[in-house]
Amino acid sequence: MGYAIAEAFRDAGARVTLVSGPVARTAPRGVRMVRVESARQMLAAMLRESRGARIIIGTAAVVDYRPARVLTGKMKKTHGPISLRLVRNPDILATLGRRFSRRGGVLAARPLLVGFALETSRILPRARAKLRAKHLDYI
Repeated sequence: MGYAIAEAFRDAGARVTLVSGPVARTAPRGVRMVRVESARQMLAAMLRESRGARIIIGTAAVVDYRPARVLTGKMKKTHGPISLRLVRNPDILATLGRRFSRRGGVLAARPLLVGFALETSRILPRARAKLRAKHLDYI
């Protein structure tokens, strides 16, 4: 979805930067591409690339959790069960929303913030809650 939206804005004459995780797609012609591999890298890229942006569109959910510890090599087999400890990833759109919040009084030229919500039940109440919680303009 992000690639299609980037192409549509490019076709409308906008200068577009697409921050993308690892996918098997090439950068759309005429779109500046920033590739990342993790949620933390995506957050850093979005904070950097959002400076001066007029519109920020978050089109996909980054995974909510990541392993607390990353091994550099193979994990050896054990006889018993194993546990995997997970920690929360940053909420990129909420972080941007706080950064550009009107209540935070940050910037006069605040970008338009658009989010994405995939819900399977109570669609409108949950989308409205995300809209408010993340300081978005549209969802």
